[in-house]
Amino acid sequence: MSDYPDSGVLFKNDYKTDEKHPDYKGKGEYKGVTFDLAAWVRQGKSGSFLSIKFSKPFEKNKQEPQDRREAPNMMKQADALYGGSDDGDLPS
Repeated sequence: MSDYPDSGVLFKNDYKTDEKHPDYKGKGEYKGVTFDLAAWVRQGKSGSFLSIKFSKPFEKNKQEPQDRREAPNMMKQADALYGGSDDGDLPS
């Protein structure tokens, strides 16, 4: 895409199995930032059009969001404050 700055490309989504899945998928670049693109064919009063979504590129091996990684520590803090046990049993 570096040959064509501030542009993108969409391809027919051959893996679409549900109406919520995009009809087209691709990549785009704007001011040096890369985006994933998804497009759906919609019907309007004047005919069909494309509805397009821009999103951050998908990262395959991305770590969990910070708040999920902190959950075990938060549970330990709650146990310390409220006298929880670490034997795994629920209070009765």
